[in-house]
Amino acid sequence: MNNGKTFFEKYYLLLIYLCFLFADCYLLFTGTYGYRIYAKPALVPLLLLWFMSNTAFNLRSSPQTLTSRLLIYFILLCTLSADIFGLFADKFVWTACLFLYSFTYLLYFFLAFSIQINTPEEKYFFIYVKKALPIFLIVLSIAIGFIIGVLDLNFSFANFWFYLNAFFIAILGAMVANLWGVNQLKNIRILLTLGVVFIIITNFVYSVDELIYHRRHRILDVVVACSNGLSQIFILLGVIKFIRYKRG
Repeated sequence: MNNGKTFFEKYYLLLIYLCFLFADCYLLFTGTYGYRIYAKPALVPLLLLWFMSNTAFNLRSSPQTLTSRLLIYFILLCTLSADIFGLFADKFVWTACLFLYSFTYLLYFFLAFSIQINTPEEKYFFIYVKKALPIFLIVLSIAIGFIIGVLDLNFSFANFWFYLNAFFIAILGAMVANLWGVNQLKNIRILLTLGVVFIIITNFVYSVDELIYHRRHRILDVVVACSNGLSQIFILLGVIKFIRYKRG
């Protein structure tokens, strides 16, 4: 348990993660991309250790949280693979990196679904249409408008990934919005919502950085790295709170 622990004892792994994130951002800002192999691949393992130190290492397992735990491990594995692929300039490998990031958004959707269905004592799933549908339509409409109007990418097979990515983010946003109908998830849903907001920021800024400015402005690379890191931190915090809530 965390009772009686100091702030540093609770968050030292997260603080180390933030140091490596700062180092990665510095390397991005200075354009010393070759040295990122010493910072970028360490980020996800540190998050994994931090997550496990707050769950698997010191909390008894619960059947209701098993799916969430396993999904987090799989998500972090996919994220680590995408991070490593993203360090290479090869076009095929880079494309695999982008698809892996999109796939993690789909996994986040199932994570949010698992949290909702395992919150009540009797498992059930209810769609709060007034909460989920407007968010889905708003996010998807803005994303498609951005892809067509700002990025100037028509709907074609060559641009299919952008539209699929927008759809994954939209259904993730809708699923997290659906959690706002579950009163027991008051604190958890705030953290997950912040995670989704930073996912959206990451994708918008990355698209502008990559396709409009062609990575001429390094500060945009830094914004992408920071918002991506914050999205992961908030989502993990939400899952940790959920696991602790189910433990009682």
